[in-house]
Formats: sequence, structure tokens, C-alpha cells
Amino acid sequence: MNTHTFLPVIVAVAFVSNVSATTLLDFGSNKLDFGNSTFSSTGMANGNTASDGGQFRWANIISVDGRTLDLIAEVSGGQYKFANANNNGLNGEFGQINVNHSTNVEFTFTIVDTGTNNAVAASAWDFALFDLDTGNKGSNIESLSLVNNGAFQSYTVTNDSELLIGGTYSEPNFTATTQGYGSDNPSDPATLTALQENRAVLFSLTDTASFTMVYNTTSGRSGRNFLFAGEAEFNGSTITLPIPPTPPVAVPEPSSSMLLLGAGLGFIIRRKRKQEA
Repeated sequence: MNTHTFLPVIVAVAFVSNVSATTLLDFGSNKLDFGNSTFSSTGMANGNTASDGGQFRWANIISVDGRTLDLIAEVSGGQYKFANANNNGLNGEFGQINVNHSTNVEFTFTIVDTGTNNAVAASAWDFALFDLDTGNKGSNIESLSLVNNGAFQSYTVTNDSELLIGGTYSEPNFTATTQGYGSDNPSDPATLTALQENRAVLFSLTDTASFTMVYNTTSGRSGRNFLFAGEAEFNGSTITLPIPPTPPVAVPEPSSSMLLLGAGLGFIIRRKRKQEA
């Protein structure tokens, strides 16, 4: 079933880097490896907001030239509510965050030096989401939206993707359309079935240490588990679309009619003052 509606492809796109090129680390062929990482949760209570602090950490997520790095996730908007905190952390080769039904929460993910909160930017790396599906009879629908800080370069989905893609060019969102079951969950991002590929989206990032996305669930009877990894191996045909940076908000110049109106009002006010004098 092909339910995605793609935005038109932009041929020429200027991407904005949010760090200096001299600070970038080259990951080469290395990927974020959740299967060999260690998970910890600090201060991430039910109902946390950005002001509460709290942090998820996947330690030893990647090692580059002898330098070990962690990945952290922090609430940066909305309110984080979970249904089962025990489901947070790791699920085989995947990272996992449990989100209760009827929840809208924004997470910022950041690569840091191990054991610290010191951000480490990389020239290019990937992050993929998997198993985006719904609960019984269209309840508990999972979706995610990007908050664009110039880090995202592109996204990739299959041509037969089940995901409904909307939003804007620079901040697309991806919504599940099909009911899922535990039996169809992926076990390895490198060995996906066709169905699992159709429920996944791969993001390519450049010149950044962090990115932000919003997890959303609709009403239902239980929580949902958002699965993610540092790669997604698609065997079927795919389409890759660019994600341009969010354009700055420009102050519109006044139109000629507005200028004439302003000049006319000024003349009327000056004339009235002369008459009163």
C-alpha cells in the first residue's frame, strides 16, 4: 500500500551548518551502534518537561579513532509521559523510548564525549526510525515530526512506504497508517523484511552534534515504543528527498498602496493640527 504523498523535489538546496567545520569529527563508515551500547536514565520521571532536566544516555554508542562517544536524549518541549519505563533503553540492536498514548513530546538527541554532556559534532551520520504503526482499529497512532535546526540533509523511505508524509519541506512529519503486531517488529536494522522497510524512515545528518524531533501518539489503551538505530538497510526501491533548512522569517516590505495610505494619513493629521492651532 502506497499512502505517502511526497512534496515536490527541490533540485537546488543550500544546507546550513550549525557548527564550525574545524570542529567536525569524521565518522567514516562507523555507525551508531545501540547493540553494543549501555543504557542509563537519570531524572527522567513521568511528566517531565524541559525545565525538569532528566536524560536518557546510550553510552559507548560509537568509537572513532579511539575516541568513545555517547548519545543522550533530553526533553526539549512538551511533556514526556511513559506507560512502562522498563521499556526505555535498548531492544536488541535498537534504541527504544516508550511513550504513553495521547502524548506529544519533543526530544533533542546529542552526541557527546563519553560520560559528559560535551557535544561532539560529526560531518555526516545517520539516524533511522522503525516500526511506525498503529494500535487496534486505528487507535494509538504513532507519528514523528522534525524540528529543523539545519542538521537534516535528507530522508529516505521505500517507494511502497506505509507512512503518510506531510508537514513542510523543511519540517516533514511521518504518520503511521497500518496496525502493527509484536510479531512483525524488526530485530536488526540491517536485515529488514519488506513490511519492516515500509514502516521505517532514514535520516541523513550533516555538520551537527544534535537534532530534534517530536514524538506523538493519539488516544489508546497503552503506550507505544519508538525504535531507532544508526542505520537502515533497504533492499527494496527507495526514494530520497532533501530537507532544506527552515528559511528565516522575513519582515515584508510595505506595499506602494500602504506607503500612499501612510502619507495620506500623515497629511490629514498635519492639516488638522494646523486648523486646531
